[in-house]
Parts: sequence; structure tokens; C-alpha cells
Amino acid sequence: MVRLWMWSTLWLLACGDKAVDDGTDGAGADGAGDGSGDDGGGGDGTCDEDDDCGAGRICVEAACVDGDRDNAPEDARSLLWDSASTGFINPEGDVDWYAFEAEGGEFVKVTVTLDEGYEASDTVLTLRKANGKVVTSADAFATGTGVNGVDAVIFGYIDEPGTWYLTVEDDGTAGRDPDDVEVAGRDYVYDILLEEWDARTADPDSADEPQITVNLTSERIWVSVGALIEDAGDVDWLNLEHGVDGATLYLDGNEDLEGSDLDPLVRLWAADGTLLAEKRGVGPSGYALGPALAAGSYRISVEDAAGGGGGNHWSVLHVISRLDEYAHTFESESNDSAGLADVLAQEEFENSGGNLFTRGQLQGQADGPADEDWFAFEAGYGDNWVVACLNSAPFGSLVAPSIEIYDGAGVLVDADAASETGSPTAVLENLTVDDGTYYLRVVSPEGALGSPGEWYRANVFVASFEVGGYDCPDGS
Repeated sequence: MVRLWMWSTLWLLACGDKAVDDGTDGAGADGAGDGSGDDGGGGDGTCDEDDDCGAGRICVEAACVDGDRDNAPEDARSLLWDSASTGFINPEGDVDWYAFEAEGGEFVKVTVTLDEGYEASDTVLTLRKANGKVVTSADAFATGTGVNGVDAVIFGYIDEPGTWYLTVEDDGTAGRDPDDVEVAGRDYVYDILLEEWDARTADPDSADEPQITVNLTSERIWVSVGALIEDAGDVDWLNLEHGVDGATLYLDGNEDLEGSDLDPLVRLWAADGTLLAEKRGVGPSGYALGPALAAGSYRISVEDAAGGGGGNHWSVLHVISRLDEYAHTFESESNDSAGLADVLAQEEFENSGGNLFTRGQLQGQADGPADEDWFAFEAGYGDNWVVACLNSAPFGSLVAPSIEIYDGAGVLVDADAASETGSPTAVLENLTVDDGTYYLRVVSPEGALGSPGEWYRANVFVASFEVGGYDCPDGS
């Protein structure tokens, strides 16, 4: 599934659903150009200095050539706070260096925006210490999701005073383009902006008295908060006001935390102190979810998973909520046998090859030790291929259920045990079955407590073809 994140004054989210594919139609268009333009204003190409050559060109031995002078730390251009600067990726393979001065102790946000006409290009933005060590980088939003209008955004922490560096390069140069294609012509133009980010946790704080509040009064708006765990065992707290009833909450972080010493452990709590979700490595290891979260007040905690702390134990929490664009079948007790199974709503689709399939999406809850939930679904294509895919623990749930599929006579077709760390939590792929009624049985572990944080989501596909690709639930 491709998730597309957009930004204007606020960060906005737009998502698309990927269905299943039998591999019959893989055609596409990259839409990329080389960014090339005119001769750069260099006249007949002769020059005495760089200014004679126009934008994106320099004077070398009295001739104008493609290039610039900011290709190494010692040649870095000075970048001022809160003042945008224009740069050029020119020629292909160019890496632009910028230097700025910091007092230390600041959270920063840096944004690269492409000039109109160069949206097909893709930059990688990197924050570096004086010795060149990478602190964080991004070729999209800091969470790794794509953005429209803004090409690359990083959030980072400045742990010591002095000179710091930023580099801008094409994703092919940085080795992030899967085909190693450098889309960088002579007029590959961008703007870069450095800002201090004031939204951050602060001590003293506690679960009862957080010093900062995250207000999600409407969906599809990013709120980003820096967190610094300065002392071993410290826990930073945020108050969350969730204003969109039933929307799914995402707790995400920087995809790249290379320069931080923190192993972020993020938890979501109800106002009464009930734990609703927890995930280690939020950001580099993905995000945690609060699915179908009721409007109200909550708490978010951030700490080091190993109980550490220090001057470079930092992270940036990115929070957003979004209403699901599809309907889940919510399990309803008592549904602990085939005769009491909830009927799964199945929506029919046609893939790019003209083949039909149905998709049913469900959400359930462990109601206690070894709880079992049953869901009934239909297969009716003559030749049927069934995929069932469940996720919970990788997205912050406190439970990891196993799944089984039975036929209408109660005979087990196949089963998969849960994985607490893998994604998906459990999956059954391309089971071939005859027409008829079938049952998905979801079994929670013996240690389940029946708490609100013990949720799961599953997708069930019934296809008229062997399925080559499908989506597991990931909150999108």
C-alpha cells in the first residue's frame, strides 16, 4: 500500500487502498524528467567569474560549465535560521553542503521544496554533525511517508553547540532510488529552510501533569513533538486531546534516528491509566495504532526501552488521526463458535486483469484468556483462493492471536500460529477451496487479559485467481 502525505500550512494525509493482484498487469509510468533547461544564461560560454555563467553553472578556465562550489564541508554555503536559500543539483551526482551555527539544545525542522516544474525529482536531505556523522535524513516526510508540495522534511536534535551541516542530493546519488537513477539536470532547483522546532516535552512532568498537549481536533493533521530523555529511567509525558470520534490514531516517529542514542518506547494510555498500545522503536520500526479511538483525553509516554537517558537520547513523535475509508466488521460477543459467528461483510472488486475477488475487513478484541472469535464468509467463484491476514502486535496491540480457517462441516482447512514480533502477526495464503461457507477462527493467547489494548485487525480475501499480492491490515 502506498500512503501519500501532503503538506501546506498543516500536514495532511491522503491514503489509497491497494487491493489484490494476480500479476497480469504491472505496467506503469515513472513520470520523471531530467530537469534539464536552457543554456543557463552563459551567453557564448566564456566567462571571467561565476556570475557570468548564470544559475547552476560556474566559471572554470574561462568557460562556463555545469556545477557549483558547495561540494564539500569546507566549501559549504552558510545557512541562516528562518531564511530560505535556493540551491541547484547540478550536474548529476552533485551533493550540496550547507553549514549553520547552533547554540545546542535545539530541536530543528528542515524543509526542502522543489521549484515548480521539478516535482518528478526527489531529493535526500541529511543533518550532519561537524565531523560529518549523520544525525537523521529523509527523502520524504521524516516518517518515511511521501509528501506532496514539500519534497523532504527532517526533524532533529542539536545536542551540542557549534557548526552543523546539511546536505541535499538526488535520491539516486544517495543510493535510495531502487534503480540508482540520478534525476538531476542542470536546472534542478530547490529551496531549503531551517527552523527551530519549539514543540517539545519539558520537565518536570508526570502522567498526571504533562507539560505539553497534542490537540487533534480534526483528522489528517500532523502534530510533531520533540522528546529528550535526559536522565536514565526518565519518562516524558504528553496529554492528547483526540477530537475525531472513531478515527484511527497513528503514533509515528523519525524513520531515521541514526544519530540518536534513544531506543524509543512509546505507549498510549487511557485517562484512567489503562494501557492501550505500546511499541518499541517507534519511527525506525514503524508506528503504533489506536484503532477506532473514541474522542476524549489520553496520555502518551516516551522513554528509552532499556531505561537509559542522556544528552543525546532524543526522538520526535509525529501524531495524526484519520477516519478509516472502509467499513470494518466489528466482532460482537458471544461469537465463540461457528454457530454464533459474526458474518463478515465482503465487498467485491475487479483487479487490473479483469478478475474478481472479495475483501472483508474486521476488527476484534481479546475478551480474556484463550478467547476465540468466529467470522463466517462465503466463497463462490467455483475455483477459489483464500487469503487471511491478521495484524496486531507489530502496531502496538498488547495481544498476538493465531488464526484458523474451517469449512462448513467444521473441518480445519489450515492454521497459522501468531508471531509477536513479525508483520503480519498471522497469515494464511492461497488456500484453494470449493464454493461454500467458511469460518475464520481467531484465538487469543492464554495470557490475554481482556484489556482494551488487546485488539486485532484482519483482512480476508476470496479470489477467482491465485493471489500474487495483497494488503495486510496496517491502519491505512
